[in-house]
Amino acid sequence: MTVGANTDIRRLGTYHVGGELTIGSGVVLSTGLHLHCAERVRVGDLTIIGEYSTIADSRHLRTPAGVPIHHATATAPVDIGENIWMGAHVVIAGGTVVGDLAFVAAGAVVTRDVRPRWLVAGVPAREIRELADEVD
Repeated sequence: MTVGANTDIRRLGTYHVGGELTIGSGVVLSTGLHLHCAERVRVGDLTIIGEYSTIADSRHLRTPAGVPIHHATATAPVDIGENIWMGAHVVIAGGTVVGDLAFVAAGAVVTRDVRPRWLVAGVPAREIRELADEVD
């Protein structure tokens, strides 16, 4: 686990790190974050991850009847870019990339890549609009 300078790791977070976790500089990991890193998770500089969000680079697989699913897992890296804002209760699934300067609305479930400078929302998350270069 590597954490950059001036990163704010707030209380009540749960971090399961068995892989390569890289947190950039100036990042905010808000209260109650659940982060599961079995393979690789990267969070870029200046990104804000909202309260009670979940980031997981692994998932459980279906198994035949009588076979426990606990150890039947698959992994895929998560790459969260720079200067991103994620609202509260966001879920980021394994194998996704969130592009630089994106906004992820509260409660969104990200199961596909998010293009840079796009606002996404919903379950599953979908593109709402491209974000302008000027500050709102």
